[in-house]
Amino acid sequence: MPPTFVVPAATRDVGSSEPAVIGHEAIIEQVRRIIGSTYFRNSRRYPPFIRYVVEQALQRPGEVLKERMIGIEVFRRSSDYDTATDPIVRVTAGEIRKRLAQYYQEPDHHRELRIELPLGSYMPVFMEPAASTGEEHDGGESETSHRYVLPSDDPALLMPAESKQKNGSTAHALSDISDSIMLRKHHFLPLLSIGGTIFLLLSVAFVIFSHAYIRKPQEDTGLAYVWNPFWNTDSSTLIVLGTHSLDKDGHDLSPGEIPEMGKDTTMLSSMIRSDMVPISDLVSVETLVRPLADHRRKYSVRAAHETTFEQIQQGPVLLIGAFDNPWTLRLTENLPYVFRAGKNGVNWIVDRQRPQNQWGFDWSFDSAQQARGSSRDYAIVAGFFDADIQQHVLVAAGIGKSGTAAAAEFLSTNGYLKSWLAHAPAQKNNFEIVLTTETMDAQQGPPRVVQMQTW
Repeated sequence: MPPTFVVPAATRDVGSSEPAVIGHEAIIEQVRRIIGSTYFRNSRRYPPFIRYVVEQALQRPGEVLKERMIGIEVFRRSSDYDTATDPIVRVTAGEIRKRLAQYYQEPDHHRELRIELPLGSYMPVFMEPAASTGEEHDGGESETSHRYVLPSDDPALLMPAESKQKNGSTAHALSDISDSIMLRKHHFLPLLSIGGTIFLLLSVAFVIFSHAYIRKPQEDTGLAYVWNPFWNTDSSTLIVLGTHSLDKDGHDLSPGEIPEMGKDTTMLSSMIRSDMVPISDLVSVETLVRPLADHRRKYSVRAAHETTFEQIQQGPVLLIGAFDNPWTLRLTENLPYVFRAGKNGVNWIVDRQRPQNQWGFDWSFDSAQQARGSSRDYAIVAGFFDADIQQHVLVAAGIGKSGTAAAAEFLSTNGYLKSWLAHAPAQKNNFEIVLTTETMDAQQGPPRVVQMQTW
């Protein structure tokens, strides 16, 4: 019996009671497109992961795919490795979910077969484009599950010819997909004339030139809107990173509560008081320096509590983190949306234009909630010229750590920025956006725009 998944009714012909058909070949070809994209092709981890889970979904539909098995089969971990201390599978799955969302946000990919990795599962689902974009026929209702049906009992009939010649297995079809874009091997070149060969080589060169020098400015319009003030200057960008200062019970201290170092202060107590940096913020730094590094712009990184007013006047400023970064709180205080600290670990983003009794309590995050489970974090991303320091400022700051990571991902991803610009009221010099991101079992989902203003 052929394996089945579910395709929404929206993808079927009107009046048809039969499920739509998505063959192995279509799924395999879509995997080729995805891992050949800019979101996947330069990674060593993402292509093998997505090939493996798709292979398992096609060969063993309906089964549960275990984290340990992926670690062993994909990342060559030992059979007794500790998944609690080695989260490579969970981290990679979270990144793949974000990159798939970014891939399908590109207009060129809206009508492609969708491959998604649901939160809380490592088994992918396959959906036709209409199912994922919410299109429905009149009178039709979208179902909650998804399936594909093979049009033949022989899966090998759906695979590329070169895969059938090996042994007809889906595993071989998927293993032939390269980690990077490669030209298929054809054997017609010896038959071409010298003139034809030269023409072919010139054509390839023209395509490469066009992609690098003609298409790139159009593709990077989202990044250019945000990062041009940092690219078009000879001054070094100062990246100001928030740091945590903790008391002996592990509670955050405000800058005014941090005691002066005495002669008996130890290196350990000094580090606990002022040098604690979340791993998620370090990942955000790595994410946000890519647009600077790609354009060979200079930058330096400093801890917020060590940064002076004179230093942030020397060039454009990138602020990471909110409540652990006093410079973020200070320079965003007069923006439309601001951070407000609450009690018992609950903090907010507030819309200053609302009446006082309606101040943004729907944009709140409780840092005291359980890390395992589902939650929703919020963040501010902003780009503006600050009159006090006479410099351009870019902010990536969440209420919680997932919010900051989502803000960094948003500001460094051309697809997210282009999608936002398409709906922005006007492209002006300054902007501020409230983002939200869903998390499940500490795995961050893609960022989503909640509110925005430009001026």
